[in-house]
Amino acid sequence: MTQRSPERARSAEGTRAAILEAARRVFTRDGYGVGLREVAAEADVNVALVIRYFGSKDELFAAALGNELDLAPLLEGPRRELGLRLARYAFGKPSSAHDPILILLRSAGHEPALARFRQLVDERFVEPVSRWLGGEHAEVRAALIAGELIGIAMLRDVVRSDALRGADHEVRVMLAARAIQAHVTPKR
Repeated sequence: MTQRSPERARSAEGTRAAILEAARRVFTRDGYGVGLREVAAEADVNVALVIRYFGSKDELFAAALGNELDLAPLLEGPRRELGLRLARYAFGKPSSAHDPILILLRSAGHEPALARFRQLVDERFVEPVSRWLGGEHAEVRAALIAGELIGIAMLRDVVRSDALRGADHEVRVMLAARAIQAHVTPKR
């Protein structure tokens, strides 16, 4: 175990942040199958503190996935530019060692993890985007947009696609924007 800093020893916020960061590392590395004891050991805290701050493994998992699926701020702006805003977001955010897509991939064999990820995608993306889209098949269109963004993240950060990595940034953004925009303003 590592030496605990005096600041963290006195700070509930610091302890919570250390647990969350440890959970992101452990879930990214090993998936949902890890226990709270492994997270506690990684954070250099007692497992009781993990439960105190997060309540359960499921809640800790949800917190580790973070707010990456909460794209509500990107809904602000002209409807005709949503595809462009989302594509810029997808290709503009830096790769992260604690990417929710990596956590999901390494947790794919665990139904509780998939159920939680599905819930988060629905609550934080599909539902608000479908309300914003309105009209015919809004929920399906929002789910398709989510699929495109998840697919981009998967190809970019996990597969490390040569086609995406080798393409000009503006070309990637433009092509993805068109595909996403097709679900925003579908042609009849």
